[in-house]
Amino acid sequence: MVAYILNRLAGLFFVFFIVSIVAFLLMHSVPGGPFDEDNMPLSPQAKANILAKYGLDQPIHIQYIKYMSMRSKVILERHLKIPTQQLPKSSDRCGQRASNSVV
Repeated sequence: MVAYILNRLAGLFFVFFIVSIVAFLLMHSVPGGPFDEDNMPLSPQAKANILAKYGLDQPIHIQYIKYMSMRSKVILERHLKIPTQQLPKSSDRCGQRASNSVV
């Protein structure tokens, strides 16, 4: 049973890896971009600064590693986030509703 679970987990990670690579390569294969020269002419220095700021001047494997680390961080923060605003106690809510119904 343990071998079956480990085999399924290995398959899950393999499929996740392949799908993430395909999605990343599709994003990079789309023509154009946010800094198109046709829509928004930029000076070469400004374009180089923007590309460096977003890491688009780095090799594609470094971009993929940063993309995956950012995605995993976002996913973990979203699912493990501790709510900052605490809900009111149920006794407080019941007391408010009871006072409204008595009136």
